[in-house]
Amino acid sequence: MQDDTHSNIDLREVNKPKKQSFVTRVYKSVNKKLHASRYSNRDQGGKFTAGSGGLLNFKKFKPKRAIPVIVIVALVGGYLVFRGFALTQPRSYNLRAYYPNTDLYTKQYLEGNNFALSPQRRSVLWFEKQDQYTYKMYNAAPQNDDRRCNYDVLSWWPDNTLRYSQTSSSCGGYTPNKIVYEAPIIFLPANWDGVRPWQLSGTSAATYYEQTISGAFVKKCTGTTRYEAKILGLENVTPKEPAIRWQTTQTTTWTTGAVPGKCFAGYVTRWQEDYWMTNTLKSEDGSLKYGIRRTKGGNLDFPNSGWDVWYDGWSKLPSLTQKTPGDQSSNSATDSPPNIRNMTPVPQ
Repeated sequence: MQDDTHSNIDLREVNKPKKQSFVTRVYKSVNKKLHASRYSNRDQGGKFTAGSGGLLNFKKFKPKRAIPVIVIVALVGGYLVFRGFALTQPRSYNLRAYYPNTDLYTKQYLEGNNFALSPQRRSVLWFEKQDQYTYKMYNAAPQNDDRRCNYDVLSWWPDNTLRYSQTSSSCGGYTPNKIVYEAPIIFLPANWDGVRPWQLSGTSAATYYEQTISGAFVKKCTGTTRYEAKILGLENVTPKEPAIRWQTTQTTTWTTGAVPGKCFAGYVTRWQEDYWMTNTLKSEDGSLKYGIRRTKGGNLDFPNSGWDVWYDGWSKLPSLTQKTPGDQSSNSATDSPPNIRNMTPVPQ
């Protein structure tokens, strides 16, 4: 038996008046007032244009009769201009969604390959939340025992800027060390309008530390870093993938210290890093997500020490509460950005 509830017709819905557009409502409202006024010398043909069928006699023209038409034209024109303006406004890009991708970074990590090496080599980025603003970014595979040996500290500040405050390394046979920026370097704004290039420059005191046998970090070198951050605009990272291109350059002039292979008074290090951010990275569930698609850079004075990493997608983070044997082929310091700045030898 057919369910009667499906055959009943709600006449209120059938007879429900159709929703009228803004222009239609304005026209009817003004036209109603026009009829109500009952002008005595009305042009029966409704013809108000000059020439054939226009105003038959200009002397008979009454300005009051034209006011409703002018009002309609002005309202309609203004409405269309407003609609056109609204439709052509540039969209706003939420850059937190790309870097580190606040929806994914605590659960997944970026997998890719470094094409600056021959043959190419696996390269990853994974992130670890520190507080509501700060996270660490690592470039050793999360399956490795040494997964936390190399990291940067970054924070999305309440002033809507991404800031870089520290880079640290204890990988391989190197003495554990870190560079700390007294005033964190500004990398990105939280939002970008998609049209106007963005640029910001500044300076920060930089201090290089090395860890002693007792575990304490001792100041070894001091200097000043001049930096510049830019959003260069939208460009295709591949023929079918538009990307937001962001660039950061950092020049550090060391004024004190004497650490062989690291820093000394008078030495200058120059870095440049470029990033292409897209919404075309594959995720675990097969959907496309936001993230860093490509990053390229290194020490400008040592071009062969740089990287050119392409990330293909997001992979599930393993449990990081214990050491996991996993893949023991750790990324070396030349595999991923930006921590290799602590590994590049200084001319002696």
